[in-house]
Amino acid sequence: MEWSSLHQSAVQTITSIIAKLHERGVTITVDHGIDHICYRCPSDQHYRALSMLLSEHAHLLHESMIDGRLVSIRKLTTAFLVQSRSIPCIELSAPKQNNTHPE
Repeated sequence: MEWSSLHQSAVQTITSIIAKLHERGVTITVDHGIDHICYRCPSDQHYRALSMLLSEHAHLLHESMIDGRLVSIRKLTTAFLVQSRSIPCIELSAPKQNNTHPE
């Protein structure tokens, strides 16, 4: 995955979530902060590859094993901007053992 693809996917996903909430009568204003998004990797290999990619665009704040999988929080050098919202961090999680996530 390239940075431009990840960035575009993140912005589209957040925009879609906000629109779906609005359709259900839930208004998310700019005052409602979104401090991070989470990307669940489909495999450990994908986690490692994405970690390498993010190392060029984000500073690692924390990484640890949680419930048998690696989870990290990274502060983006340039925050995602979505509908006047600045989202400064991304959480990256590997799949739990014997479990995968579709990409």
